[in-house]
Amino acid sequence: MHRRTPVSADLSVSQSVIGRSKGESAKDRAAIQDERAESLLRTDAAAVLQYLARRVDPGDDASDLLSDSMLVVWRKRGAIPANPVEARMWFFGIARRVLLTYRRSASRQNFLVARLKANSATAPVHANKAGNVDDGGEDLRAHVRSLVGTLSDTDREIVTLVHWEGFSLEQAAVMLSMRGSTVRTRYSRARAHLKALLLASEDIAPTAL
Repeated sequence: MHRRTPVSADLSVSQSVIGRSKGESAKDRAAIQDERAESLLRTDAAAVLQYLARRVDPGDDASDLLSDSMLVVWRKRGAIPANPVEARMWFFGIARRVLLTYRRSASRQNFLVARLKANSATAPVHANKAGNVDDGGEDLRAHVRSLVGTLSDTDREIVTLVHWEGFSLEQAAVMLSMRGSTVRTRYSRARAHLKALLLASEDIAPTAL
């Protein structure tokens, strides 16, 4: 007489197989997330460090902020977009939030005030008889940076994301959680403003923008 396997035994085997499959699937997802995070950090950490270094002084603080940003990336690696461009924007977005927290820190207030005052001062640009910058452009670049520092926080962030970090206006809009049309308008206005300031600086051609 054929003996049937108890129903409870069948259920036990099925649950064991399902549990093992789920466990393997979870491990696969974790491995993919780890690999994605490692790839993102390896590819874009240097660019993020430059992004931070341009916005903090002393420069040593940029390394600390990068470490904080990388830690957040690793903790949230499950949220990293699969698309490399979107992942890069996501990484920069994290760095920007870390930077904003840094700037809000009470222990940094005196430093921030001093830097804002320094940025608001227009550095003189020395030209030779032909009207060209003597050092081949370094003074002009420093002058442009000082002028960019006079923009509003939002306009400055838009201009630097586009010209220094290489993002498009559309990508900058996503990173700043702003409408694309608003970003384009503010960028155009800020760029025209900077060009006018450059033209007023001893008739130097605004080639830096």
